[in-house]
Amino acid sequence: PSSTRSAPKQSFAAFVLDFDGTLTKEDTISKITSTRRKLLPTNNDCLEYDDNLKTVIKEYLRDREAISKASYSSIETLLEACAEAEFRSLERVERYGLLGGLSRDDLRFTGSTSVKLQEGVEDFLVKTSQRGIPIHICSANWSKDLIIGALQHLTDGKAVKLANVASSDLEFDERGSMLSTGKIRRNIVTADDKKKYLEDIRKTTKSEGRIVYIGDGQPDVLAMLNADVGIIVGDGSSLRKTAEMARGVQLLTASAQCEFDGLFDALSSRDGNHRYVLDAQKYGESVYSQISGETSVDVAASEKRTWSLISDMCFGSPGRPDTTQ
Repeated sequence: PSSTRSAPKQSFAAFVLDFDGTLTKEDTISKITSTRRKLLPTNNDCLEYDDNLKTVIKEYLRDREAISKASYSSIETLLEACAEAEFRSLERVERYGLLGGLSRDDLRFTGSTSVKLQEGVEDFLVKTSQRGIPIHICSANWSKDLIIGALQHLTDGKAVKLANVASSDLEFDERGSMLSTGKIRRNIVTADDKKKYLEDIRKTTKSEGRIVYIGDGQPDVLAMLNADVGIIVGDGSSLRKTAEMARGVQLLTASAQCEFDGLFDALSSRDGNHRYVLDAQKYGESVYSQISGETSVDVAASEKRTWSLISDMCFGSPGRPDTTQ
């Protein structure tokens, strides 16, 4: 696609955002287990915990390696195998008792002090809230409280208003100790779970605007493909490969494919069964190279520019008009 027209006014029904690796600089599951380990009373308890955690990680990586080496006839069979691996991993986490004994305050404190957001994320969330556009977090993270804590500095001051945080969550002993039992409520685990959540938003929204899904991992693929606009951030190598397995999907990776002002037209268009998904990092590298004349790519700098690119695309930038209605 190619467009030289000025960016049209955009109308958004909702932004649905993954959390780990999308909004954050790194996966945050390890923050939960680290928090639990710090609460253990003796060194022997810590050593036993470390051994159990290593076993769980080793078994999970073995499952993922088997998936990467296998051949799948369709995106559906691949995602089914991925879902089975995730459920097996959750069962191991519960069996070894890795997540018992945590309070909601423990998890929110960890989120607020240990989780770092990617550069440009806060600005994007504030701009989205200022325009009254609903923001949904849709994450396979094990703790809703960790996510809430990580965003608390924005939500407490009302700079950012979240429509909902949908994630898996720890089960708590609500009538007794108020601590986590070690069980995990499997609210959002698979790609199908995320797709269903997006479909529920579509059914209940009264807005005719676009639903935008932004993510970085394989579980994001179905929601991304079923949104009006799908955007990949970060490295997202497994997500890219999986998205390209879907019939008719093409990644927009270079400004030569579509000029900046025509991005939303291209991403929202459906030519038969054909559609585009934006690879924001690679597209941003292309735009920056075109503007600066530099041919070498600084990956770290490119990652930092990704969310600024998304903000500019959605809301306009200095020198460009606001593109929201």
